[in-house]
Amino acid sequence: MWLDERGICRAIDASQFLQAELRSVAQIRLWWMSGYSTERIVRELGLAETAQRIARRQASLLFNGRHLRWVETNNDRSWPAISGKRGYTSPE
Repeated sequence: MWLDERGICRAIDASQFLQAELRSVAQIRLWWMSGYSTERIVRELGLAETAQRIARRQASLLFNGRHLRWVETNNDRSWPAISGKRGYTSPE
């Protein structure tokens, strides 16, 4: 499920953390000027469209104990699952 622009703005306005993060991104990406509303920043950054694209993705991350596998339309990648913890990847 994805949020529309109004839902995203309501979620951001309800959280001081999200407000600070949004303004930080706006400052970097939009050369933010004070006075931009949450709605304008959300619109300028295209956050509703991004949320919609993410919601449409059909992807899975699978783990069989030895490999991680990312499966998505036209994309299938696999990596050996190696822990950095001592003794988990070698007989040490």
